[in-house]
Amino acid sequence: MQVDLVLFGVDVSSLWLDINQYGSASNLHIDNSIEAISEWLEQIPKASIIGMEVTGRYHLLLAKLAFAAGMRVYVLNPKDIHYYAKGVGRRAKTDRGDALLIARYLAAEQPLLREWLPMSQEQEQIHALFLRRSSLVKIRHALMMTTSTLTGVDTELAAALLSMQRLIDSIGKQILHLSKKQGDEYYNRMMAMRGIYGIGPLTAAYLAGLFSRVPFHSSDQAVCFLGMDLKFADSGKKQGKRRLSKRGPSEARRLLYNAAAAAGRGLFKPLLDKFRERLPYAGAVIALARKLLRIAFAIWQNGEEFKIDRFSSPFLTKTA
Repeated sequence: MQVDLVLFGVDVSSLWLDINQYGSASNLHIDNSIEAISEWLEQIPKASIIGMEVTGRYHLLLAKLAFAAGMRVYVLNPKDIHYYAKGVGRRAKTDRGDALLIARYLAAEQPLLREWLPMSQEQEQIHALFLRRSSLVKIRHALMMTTSTLTGVDTELAAALLSMQRLIDSIGKQILHLSKKQGDEYYNRMMAMRGIYGIGPLTAAYLAGLFSRVPFHSSDQAVCFLGMDLKFADSGKKQGKRRLSKRGPSEARRLLYNAAAAAGRGLFKPLLDKFRERLPYAGAVIALARKLLRIAFAIWQNGEEFKIDRFSSPFLTKTA
């Protein structure tokens, strides 16, 4: 006997949730609190499907409670919902309308979506530390750029930059400590990446956390998840410009870009030079970053260290 799936779209804010069951014109409005969410989850069918947008940290309570209650949870990219709304001709945006739209999107696209899985406590801590470190790195860079033409503040500027760098380094040490603590199998397997010039402990820690919590089936999925795949619009004889989709976490792309830039000055220089025959420098580094990500995924899958003589590129094999 076929059982119809029960789908719910939820618009999340800091204070409340607007909930729409797919196929219903009415919405439920409840507090974004443990008590209210738990009471609602007890009233809906078991193994219901619940979709919501990423909203900083405000969606996490609902996602965790729904997952613990045995529901199938989907945390959606707000950009996807935004463009879906345009595609179906929505004229007005309200919380109630967003909940209905999310339910409608979930009903149409659910078979193609990835289910949400909770992080462990250590993974949540590492993820939060990476986000804070990323913000500090951007602030430090912005400070350097905005003060580059100032005179007479060299001492104060140097002290401020040094203080920020120490804070960044301190957060990095916390990340590495937690990465080692959460499981030697995951972290040590990615430490094999240190054998590739350019991949440092922080990048290895990020990739270890990513691969351990997201069940990628191929390196292509990892590339797309991090937004390092290409988007374009071709039609007839027209060939659109290729750009990165940038759909995934920007911190991952920054780490991999820096790793590729370093690798391109060492062991992977022949491959970077080959990419530069048809791409500008930044594009060549991004292409090399994708290659490093694929190597990292292969190391993760096979649990073997990287050996240059087994790498498929003839440009590197000749220089080994």
